[in-house]
Amino acid sequence: AMGQPWERRGARLDETIAVVRGLTAGGWFEHHGDLIDVERMKICPVPTEPIPILVGGHADRALRRAATLGDGWVHGGGDPADLPGLLDRLSDLRREAGRADDPFEIHVISMDAYSPDGVRRLEDMGVTDVVVGFRYPYVREPDTQTLDDKLAPLRRFEEAAARSGKRDLESLMTTENLRGLTPVFTDLNLVRDQGGKPVFNTESGP
Repeated sequence: AMGQPWERRGARLDETIAVVRGLTAGGWFEHHGDLIDVERMKICPVPTEPIPILVGGHADRALRRAATLGDGWVHGGGDPADLPGLLDRLSDLRREAGRADDPFEIHVISMDAYSPDGVRRLEDMGVTDVVVGFRYPYVREPDTQTLDDKLAPLRRFEEAAARSGKRDLESLMTTENLRGLTPVFTDLNLVRDQGGKPVFNTESGP
């Protein structure tokens, strides 16, 4: 549809990542690759911090791209039994690239995101973010839920967090508080109270 060869999509993505990083670094930049050509230029303003680039995919090439070029990896779901192997392979590739100690996000779709023990299991596996949402993402039927209906469970969870003393994960992860949420990218470490303090105790879990 865009007049580009499907067979070289991976190479094009690699170059695109390089261009995005270069253009948002703040200085003059140019790129002359096999697929993308950017004349010397500079954009202003640029982000105050580097833009994190998350790479998705379960194929080995996708995992390698995430490990070598990305700031994180996005899980695409599938058989839960496959997740540990994917994470192990990702860890090996990061180590091979000399990036094992670099900051790295891992976003995972898992039903473990809906219980305290499950969240802790994911954390023990190296997962940094869990993917939850308002409905199963692959349903093709029209979405008839209103915006207010979508926001209601998030507001209910927020209110429960405010009542819980901000540290009690078990009292938050109840059926009532989670009602309406299904497996939107949510970093539980970013959930903070009005004073800016983390809602969850990240030393013992999210």
